[in-house]
Amino acid sequence: MARPLNVSSSSLAALIRIIADKAPNTTLRELIAEPMLGGQVQALTIGELLGLGGAPAPQAVPKPQTAPKAPAGRPAAAASTAARRPSKSAEVSTAEGRAAYTSAVLAVIASPGGPWSAPDVRAKAGGTDLQFRAAVERLLADKQVKRTGKARGTRYTAV
Repeated sequence: MARPLNVSSSSLAALIRIIADKAPNTTLRELIAEPMLGGQVQALTIGELLGLGGAPAPQAVPKPQTAPKAPAGRPAAAASTAARRPSKSAEVSTAEGRAAYTSAVLAVIASPGGPWSAPDVRAKAGGTDLQFRAAVERLLADKQVKRTGKARGTRYTAV
């Protein structure tokens, strides 16, 4: 199959990085409809995107890693709080995964050292803020956990 456009290796790598940076659920139709990408995407083969067809997959240029900065007017402690947050989300797409994550949250809250704040529980159990809140709401509804305080002062203890 002839290529309608001549895309260099570095351009191809940049194009693949742009595609990867877009939402992973973006369809090919949406990429082709994108005014800045459409013609280039139409020229790509699946083999080039996957690294098949005799040519190695182009390596995307990694994004530079930067340390989190404290927002203006806030102490540096705020940046260290953001750095403590786990970046990995828990597997909660299935009922078993939600139950396992909720059990992990309960195990942390029931462990010695409480009452526990949300960031402290998440540091041990993992998960995102939203996943943690959903798990705690399940535990509160089942009366397995008690919540005291408001906002940053909120603490959780096992019942």
